[in-house]
Amino acid sequence: MRRPPLSPLASYLLPLTSCLLPLTSCLSPLASYLLPLTSRLSRLTSYASPFPAMLKQTAIPLAAFLITGSTALLAYDRLHYAIPYVVFKYPIAIVMLYAFFQLIAHAEQRRSAQLDEVGLLRPLRDGAYLVCLHMHLRDFGVDLNILSSESSMPVALISWAVALVGYYADEQPRGLPGRLIDLIPGIAPTARRALCRGFVLAGLIGVLGTFAAIAQPLWLVIPMLVVFIRAYSKSGA
Repeated sequence: MRRPPLSPLASYLLPLTSCLLPLTSCLSPLASYLLPLTSRLSRLTSYASPFPAMLKQTAIPLAAFLITGSTALLAYDRLHYAIPYVVFKYPIAIVMLYAFFQLIAHAEQRRSAQLDEVGLLRPLRDGAYLVCLHMHLRDFGVDLNILSSESSMPVALISWAVALVGYYADEQPRGLPGRLIDLIPGIAPTARRALCRGFVLAGLIGVLGTFAAIAQPLWLVIPMLVVFIRAYSKSGA
């Protein structure tokens, strides 16, 4: 029986497939090599997954150390202390604090986990670094006649505490900072995140106000009033 003639497209594709068949036989060993390689890469990415969390954990101490260390080097020749290396006391303090918290995390893992679950470990740890950074900038600013000696450290501490409570109330809603936010009456759940972010912003403005040394408490009080007014308006109160 005579076969019907091939269409022009089929007569074109048949030689092409005959060329591709040897190519697929060549690619099969490559595929057998690539499959184990992809499994190895997936294992490497699983090993690398803790690095973003580690970077987030070390961001504040690293930034505090870099700022204090670089400004200490820049101001070393301009500040005349009885002991010249006093200039580096806060960078050294930050390194010692970091070593202390790392030692506690490894030596007392159960208690560290309990403090972290309660919501105290991270605010205390980051607060220690931030207070060292603040005191370093304040002391250098006063000694270099850039800042006023009237800069209030109590207001700065309260401002940093407000900022840390707002930040970690959002990061750890079940922790102590989150429970403090939940104690505020009349705040709807939809307005909670905005309230936490407002705490962070108000606290940072309060910190800047201590450097300005002009009506320092108002730099914290007025933004906090605005934050509460906005939170209650969003809550429909």
